[in-house]
Amino acid sequence: MRYITMFLFFSASLILSGCSKMSAESIEYLPTQGETVTIISNPDAHPLRRSMEMFPKEIYLGDPVYFVTYRENTSPETVSVPGSYYPGGYSSKQLTLSSTEIQEGYHWTPEDSSRNLRSIILREIEFQPGKKFSEQAIYLEFPPLEDWDAPFWKELREKMPPEGMTCKLTFMRNTHQDILIKPRPANEMALLEKWYKNTPEKLFSKDDGYNIKWPQDTDHDLISSGKSDIVINGNKYDPWMFIRLGNRKPSDPNNPTTLDGWRKLEASLVPSTMRDEVRLTRLQLEYYSAAKGEASDNAKQELVEWLKSLPEPQRSFMLGLPITKMIYFTYSRENREKPSPLSDKNRELIRSLYDMFDPVWQEHICNSMVIHYNDRSLTPPEGAKIIRLLMEILEPTTEDLALNSKELPDGFRIWDAVGDVGPVRMVAQFVELKESEDRVILKHRENGNVNLTFSALSEEDKQYAREQQKKLAEVGVE
Repeated sequence: MRYITMFLFFSASLILSGCSKMSAESIEYLPTQGETVTIISNPDAHPLRRSMEMFPKEIYLGDPVYFVTYRENTSPETVSVPGSYYPGGYSSKQLTLSSTEIQEGYHWTPEDSSRNLRSIILREIEFQPGKKFSEQAIYLEFPPLEDWDAPFWKELREKMPPEGMTCKLTFMRNTHQDILIKPRPANEMALLEKWYKNTPEKLFSKDDGYNIKWPQDTDHDLISSGKSDIVINGNKYDPWMFIRLGNRKPSDPNNPTTLDGWRKLEASLVPSTMRDEVRLTRLQLEYYSAAKGEASDNAKQELVEWLKSLPEPQRSFMLGLPITKMIYFTYSRENREKPSPLSDKNRELIRSLYDMFDPVWQEHICNSMVIHYNDRSLTPPEGAKIIRLLMEILEPTTEDLALNSKELPDGFRIWDAVGDVGPVRMVAQFVELKESEDRVILKHRENGNVNLTFSALSEEDKQYAREQQKKLAEVGVE
């Protein structure tokens, strides 16, 4: 991508492709049974007490369990949490599953915690007495598909009685919780075994040696194999657009490639959190496949209402999926300068989910909408700091233009260039010219550097840049 394009793509128009009408099949849904468990890890902590909510505590083999950690101001005073506060993820040493029936325990290694954990506060926040905020949302799979034949899980399958086996989960500084793991129906156990054996080793994430799993043979990103792309209205899409990071039950290359396939898969599973993960994908596909208008609105509403109905730990983590996947919907896979046919629908979905987040995450979502869609339609929470796009920073003010001069009193200059969307004017200072690389570096008024394609500049500005670079060279000689 050429340098001038790096900041001009925000101005591209977004196009919604036509959608054919589909009739959604009714799928009976029974909520996953279970209760939310609350654990106080440091009841005497002052001023910020930490607690955790977990759902559920009784699962089938292969199910995920969801957790949300909170900080609560138990003091009579206001407490400030500094900006860029990052609680960090749990290491494998902090998450251990054991059983008296099994000799060796199991340690989780989280997959790419920077995207898997919803756990960052972007600015300093003042917390009033008695206020509580969510710190992390994490999930654990029992087990992750890549560990299906790990010694602990293999022995557990061999020894598990029909009523299940109670295991002890250790976390949060030796805090414990019992979890009952039950065998799945025989057809579902066979399905998990099939998914495991059908997945090439390179498609599983691998421990990097620092207690984090990353996708193999890639730049730390999930890339479709092309064998199980999902078809929506005639277009093929990377399955990871609709499946959460780390969840491979099923994913590439085992996942259904059509909405009807996902419907049948969901209907075939017993009520469980593994089935809920399939439902999350299926409801997204219902929405993105639906014809514009009433059908689309109904499908979106079904997804939103279902998320609202979930227990808080499960809902909190599942809500992170559409936020972390926004970048997938911004551009088409074939051309990163062309909007994805699903981009408009994705924005509509984000808007519909917005009120379900707390203010800290609403601020993050507002910034994500600006970054990915140049969209400021959401109302930021009070005190939020919303980013400015580079083109907003570079754009000449009315006062700048009124001077009718390229040279401005504050030492900056109005530069002219031709970008993908036509002529562009920007305010910046010269830093360096690298003409052999067809690149010029400028500095904008907020002190950040901008890389531009030199050949995109006007002839006048090209000559100016050459003269400035010559002056720098002469100073260097002296």
